Formats: sequence, C-alpha cells, structure tokens
Amino acid sequence: MNKLQKLNRELERETRAFELFKAKNHEGKVAVIRKRVIGCPSCHAACQLKNWGFVQEHRYNRPHGCSDGGDHSMNDTRVCHLICPMCSEEIYIYNHNQRDQIVQMIDNEGVNKSEIFATVWDHHEGFPSKQVFPTK
Repeated sequence: MNKLQKLNRELERETRAFELFKAKNHEGKVAVIRKRVIGCPSCHAACQLKNWGFVQEHRYNRPHGCSDGGDHSMNDTRVCHLICPMCSEEIYIYNHNQRDQIVQMIDNEGVNKSEIFATVWDHHEGFPSKQVFPTK
C-alpha cells in the first residue's frame, strides 16, 4: 500500500468519526431543546416543548405585474402559534411572555420543527390548517 492510499484511508476514517460526532451532537441538541419547559398563559400549565404543537403560519403574497402569480411564504417564528398540550389553546408566540426564549429554541440552527414538537401544522392564509407532522 502506497503512502497516498494510507492517507486516503486515514482521511476516510477521520471523516466517518466526524460525521458520527456531528450526529451525536445534533441528537443531544434536539434532546435538550425538547426537554425545555414553557408555560401556557391560558391554563398556566408548564410542559416540555416536546409535548406542544406548532403552527407554522404562511402569508399570501399578492401577484406582482402581469406574469407573476401569487404565492405563500413562511412567517417568522415569533408570529406563529403554539398549541398547549393541556388545554389545546392556540397561543400566539408574539404575545407569549417567554417569546424570546421560545423563538431562540425553535430557530436553533440545524434543528427541524418536526424534531422538537409533538405535532407540526401548516396554516396558509385563506386555507384550513394542515397537519404535516407526524404524517397521518
């Protein structure tokens, strides 16, 4: 085995080790976020984030010009909603007293909302909400 082959083999081994480290680090980050507790302003229950539902709001963008069609774009997390696991109340994140912490946890880089919440819903302005996670 020549020197180049040895170096390539070593690089492959290090790459696999790094990918494994990243996967474990991601799983740990998700586990920590899911265990964070937030309170419900309606029923005053305190529950882990993993038990809550999340409603991703999409706003309608009107068509521009004669050839551009209308479309929907995702709203910022702070103007979306959470669904309390105890009372099923839909809570507007912007008005929640823990808004900044909630937004920081949800918008954590590299973490998908479906990894955090029990259910994830999409709501497009003018249409009924649609459950996107878990898939039925």
